[in-house]
Amino acid sequence: MKKLLLSLLLLAFINKSNAQSAVYHPFPAGNDSALWVQEDFDSQGSTHFLRTYLYGDTVLGSYPYKKLYRTSVNAMVYPPPTPPSFKNDNSFIGALREDIAVKRVYYYDAFFGVERLMYDFSLMIGDTAFVDYPWGDTVIYTVAGIDSILVNTVYHKRLIIEPLTGGFDSAPWIEGIGSEAGPLNYFFSEGAASNTLACFGVNEINMYSYFVWPPAPECRISVGIGELENNSISFGVLPNPTSGTVTLSLSCTGSYFIEVLNSNGEIILKETKPASIDLNEFSNGNYLIRLSDEKGNSVTKKIVKQ
Repeated sequence: MKKLLLSLLLLAFINKSNAQSAVYHPFPAGNDSALWVQEDFDSQGSTHFLRTYLYGDTVLGSYPYKKLYRTSVNAMVYPPPTPPSFKNDNSFIGALREDIAVKRVYYYDAFFGVERLMYDFSLMIGDTAFVDYPWGDTVIYTVAGIDSILVNTVYHKRLIIEPLTGGFDSAPWIEGIGSEAGPLNYFFSEGAASNTLACFGVNEINMYSYFVWPPAPECRISVGIGELENNSISFGVLPNPTSGTVTLSLSCTGSYFIEVLNSNGEIILKETKPASIDLNEFSNGNYLIRLSDEKGNSVTKKIVKQ
């Protein structure tokens, strides 16, 4: 009788865990804000902490996104417990959108001006897929296993990823969080550098932590929302690549201007508050489009004319 009761309890626990991890857990959306703290260890032996914020909505093309900001990286001061120092420049780096119906997360890269599929949580064991980086590299990977991990008080599905090309040390993916190497990193090690997601928080609540040394600060937003908004300028460029005219979609208000730079860094076109840019008179090649506002904020994207 005792063995039967123990077996039933064990079966109930397994079913409960499976049920928890079977429910899809999306990334923060709506009015939610999120913060990832990522530990970077470079080839010189220095440890850095990198903060990535998810805050605010924007529309690029016809899709709604959540905007991403990132602090600059400052070296960790040794020995602990001296806290790391962060610059609160909160540069806009891109945006995330999620198609919950198919369990896919997309990242819009603000520098390259292109979107790519970042995570596909619909994959099953044995499935293969690939990552196309904007600079031309392609990594093919497979799902080697699927389990679950406790995030705060809820189990989230985790995919064990193995690359089929390259010698990268791949990191598992966690629903609603991203990679264990960081929100925009697939691998623990890339070249001589290494990355680890130290913690993840939503709405000032620490949801996930992983022990790193030196100890990382908790995932609580250390800057005011107003600071993020004040530095909030972003824009989209469509189509990219283009054969001539591109349309701009902007999130900034007030006065702003657009500059087009050639591959030598020379300004070849400057316009105030344009809705589109005509590149027909310029030869095919790579260009940079820079948006600047009256507060001195600026963001740059790469565009290809062909």
